[in-house]
Formats: sequence, C-alpha cells, structure tokens
Amino acid sequence: TDKFTYKFVDPQADPQIADQYKVQFDGTVVFERGTRRENALQTDESSFTNAILKVSQDQQPTIYFTTGHGEHSPDDSSANGYDLMKGAMEAENYKVATLDLKTLTDTLPSDITALIIAGPHQPFDPREVQVIQNYLDKNGRVLVMVDPQMNTGLDDLLKSWGITVNNDIVIDPKNGFFGQAQVPVINTYQNHPVTQDLTGQSTFFPGARSLAASAGVTRTVTPLFATSDASWGETDLQSVISKTQTFDPQKDIKGPLNLAIAAEASGTQPARLVVVGSSAFITNGTLTARVNVSGQAQAIQSGNGLLFGNALHWLAGQENLIAIPPKAADTHPMILTNDQSLFILWSSLLLIPIIILIVGALVWWRRR
Repeated sequence: TDKFTYKFVDPQADPQIADQYKVQFDGTVVFERGTRRENALQTDESSFTNAILKVSQDQQPTIYFTTGHGEHSPDDSSANGYDLMKGAMEAENYKVATLDLKTLTDTLPSDITALIIAGPHQPFDPREVQVIQNYLDKNGRVLVMVDPQMNTGLDDLLKSWGITVNNDIVIDPKNGFFGQAQVPVINTYQNHPVTQDLTGQSTFFPGARSLAASAGVTRTVTPLFATSDASWGETDLQSVISKTQTFDPQKDIKGPLNLAIAAEASGTQPARLVVVGSSAFITNGTLTARVNVSGQAQAIQSGNGLLFGNALHWLAGQENLIAIPPKAADTHPMILTNDQSLFILWSSLLLIPIIILIVGALVWWRRR
C-alpha cells in the first residue's frame, strides 16, 4: 500500500537516529505520522494497533466519568473500582478523567467525547440532570449504568429517550452464574455494534435491574440482550436479601428482561445513549473473578470487558476499534486431580532420586 512505508535502522550504526527517536531497546518499532510518534516495544498485534491508533488520531478522545454521587471510580484499584478498565481505555488512546457536575458553571468541558455515569448511589440534582440533557441535545454521547434500589434522579431523562428503568432485581434461575440466580448470564445478543464480536461469549451481571424500551419515541431504541424466559424482576427487595424470593405474577415482572438498551437520535453525528442495568459487571473484582475447579482457582473468561469496550467505541464514534477486539492471552492450563498432583510431587521428590541412586549403584557394581 502507498499509505505505509517502513525502514530498518541499526541503532549501533546510526546512533543519531536512535537518539532522535528515543529508542533504548533493540527491536523497538517506531510509528510516525507527521509530527506524531509512538514507540512499540513489542511486536504483537495489540501493540502495533494501539501505536497506529495513537499516531493516526489528530485529537485524543476524552472520556469523563461523573463523580460526587458514589459512582465507581476509574482511579480505584480496589475490587469495587474501575482502574482495570481505565488501563484498557488508555491503551486504546482514550484520555480518562473524572468530573463533578456540581462544579460546572454552564456546560460540559469542550474536549468531552463521551460521558460515563457508573452506578451512582445518590441522585443527580435537577441542575445536573439538565446539564446532561443539554449535552445530549447537542449530539452528546452518554453511558449510564444503574443498580437496583438506587434512585439516580435520571429516570425522567431516560424515559424521554425511550428507556424505562424498572425498580426490581433480576432473578434468573435458568441462566444464573454457577447457580446464583441473582447473577444472570447472557449468551445471546441482538445485532448491534455494541454487541459485535460477542457471539459465542458469555457475559454476567452481578446485581442487575431490568430495563424496558418505550414506544412512541422519535429515536431508534434497541434492546441489546435479555435474560431467559424463566427469569423475572423481583420487586420484593427484602425477599432477595433473605433469599426467599418467588415469582409473584401480581407484582413481579415476567421475563425475558432487557439488561441493556442502546438509543440513537437521527442526523449525521447523532446523539447516542447506552443504558445498562448493572454497574458491577466491569469492576476490578468482576473482571478478575475466579472459580474453584478441582481444588484450583481458575480465572473466569467472559465478554464483559469486550461489551464495555464496544459500547465505549460506539459512543465515541470509534467504530473502527470495535472490529479489533482485544485478544485474550492464549493459555492452556492443566488441571490436575489430587491423585495426579500427589504422584507428581512424590515422583519428583522420591522416584527420580531413587532411579539415579539405582543407576549409580549399578555402575559402581560393574566397575567394581
């Protein structure tokens, strides 16, 4: 292609060039476009893709997380934090920052690409809601993650976009996470950029509330995925705490239940909104969750991170990144039974030394 040229440089023979490009290690690959440069220290697809993205974008997309309402923080490294996702976002050339809407004098920062509201525990006040509404009215992009039993103050705003947040907790005894009915697992997705490349992958949502798509709205509203037909939205929240929940057709909402909905206005650069009925699906604790298999803790492979990344890319207008999903490390763990583990242990400690002693004794006997 005429859009790409390359050149090999021996840093020993041309130390001036190596110094100019700040190359300190052999095998460094420098990507350059105009005055923009990015060094890749590894030659894998992810490193190359990220470097190309960084030099090809004239402006770094900026993602703001709201704060001040008990939301998850992208700077929090605890199990309840989002710093793992922040690292993944920064690796794809997003700038991540936090923003307290109460500190604004008028509008959102001019460099904003998308706004993320990650599980608020206290409601946004009317003036903050109006700031968000004004941003959407000017073709803004917003991701809202809501949790059960939380009054966010955003219900009317979301309804104006055709999305209703139900006051329930999703129970799915058919597709519960390792038997946990309160943690629904999703394996089937609707066709949408946000769910692209999720076919064949499972996503799970600890503590979710259901959503409904309203009719009669001038925007395109697309439910992204739903729970099984055996699920329901439990409205007696106290029964969930005591683990005595049962489906009540007079009060509860019969499944399947939507857990995520995307909405888009019309126009060349339309406003976009994604709502997910759980904010815990991408916490550090969820992304590093492990399950006990044959006495060994094994990492759980899920599409949760990919789902969040796709939603982010779609909101930020970076659909080209959706086509390049992150590749998981190609690992092949060997799971051993207790008997096999004991055999390896004792054979390493006793069998091999005994064989060496026997061979040594035979050699000594023959030479004697």
